[in-house]
Amino acid sequence: MSPNEQKNIARVSTKNIKALDAYNEALNSYVKLILAFQSTWSGSILSNQKLYSDYLKTLSLCNMVLELDSTMAEGYILKAKTLLFKYNYRYKDNFPGLLDSIASLGQKALSLNNNSVDAFIILANYYRYQGDQKSTLQLLENGLAISPNNFEVNRALGDHYAVSDPEKGIRFLRKSLRLDPLSIWTPLVYNSLAFSYLTICDFQKSEYYYKKSIALSNNSSATANAVWGLEVVYGRMGNADSVLKYTDLGIRLGDNNAIYFKAEAYCYLKNDCAKAAQLYEDLWTKIHEHNNEHRWAIALWKAGKKPELAQQLFDSSFAREKENHPISYDLAGMYAYKGDKENAYRILREVGWEWGMPYLIKIDPLFDNLRNDKEFKALLQKALDEKTKLREKIQKMEDAGEL
Repeated sequence: MSPNEQKNIARVSTKNIKALDAYNEALNSYVKLILAFQSTWSGSILSNQKLYSDYLKTLSLCNMVLELDSTMAEGYILKAKTLLFKYNYRYKDNFPGLLDSIASLGQKALSLNNNSVDAFIILANYYRYQGDQKSTLQLLENGLAISPNNFEVNRALGDHYAVSDPEKGIRFLRKSLRLDPLSIWTPLVYNSLAFSYLTICDFQKSEYYYKKSIALSNNSSATANAVWGLEVVYGRMGNADSVLKYTDLGIRLGDNNAIYFKAEAYCYLKNDCAKAAQLYEDLWTKIHEHNNEHRWAIALWKAGKKPELAQQLFDSSFAREKENHPISYDLAGMYAYKGDKENAYRILREVGWEWGMPYLIKIDPLFDNLRNDKEFKALLQKALDEKTKLREKIQKMEDAGEL
């Protein structure tokens, strides 16, 4: 163990027994909040009355801890984690000042315990949401330097690298599993590992780890994430029946977002766009603020239904995507569908080919206008070659025991 790890072990978090009891109650409430089943898509935490009530209960318990002992660094960390949960479920609501409050709590915890790895992770989350990847990585590396064998910091680094550098992501995630192979967070680590393999289009390993997560997660939030992942994986593999199997499971669990992937399977894999259009309509009836209305528009056009509505949906989605995500796969697709090849190729040359996109683009009707272009074929082949090269590199490292 490093000297800093030894200091952390020797450190007494509080001498106030009431504060310690309150902290344990707050921690228990937080764990239940995190692991309770939640839909993978929600307009706002405010729209789920039970979830928001549980969040407020956890926050109240955190405040009680700090009232009993204002010098307990762990209390500030737990409150920051609780606020981060709210921030993660704020698709519709901005909650101004929430991120700054999280950062302040992280700084306070660090001032009370300068060896707090959790405090560095809290602050890393703050900068990640600010889009400052350099500061995010520096803070996580600070935490790793303090405690190289800390489960949470290895897990956080694995999540950080899952897309940008899957080799490092897999390395850190595998280490976190070795450090704590059967914790309550293990299913979430398996989900992250599965996503890393999805990034490099290793669909078999991605499938394997998502199923590992489901086997351990007991209908928790991790289950929802893993079911979502399998819906994506089987869609990229072109396995419509498996997509429908897991979307039906998601719907039975109460995840309305699964309807989206069910509609995609019917439109892109089964060529039943009339069925897909009805599913999209059902989805938007249940989740009014759902994104990607252009997918619904495509299904309507291909089915020969409601052309005026389709145009409205497409135009609305295009305007929002152009403003909020100027470099994105879907915006490139909408430009392509509109016949603006120049902008479509401009974005495709910059966009990251994540979520198995090189395989989606092969069947995605948004790109029908580019399908036979020499440049389109070259861009796609380049992306496929890069994924193949990375898969082979990681496989060799795994075979040699280097990961």
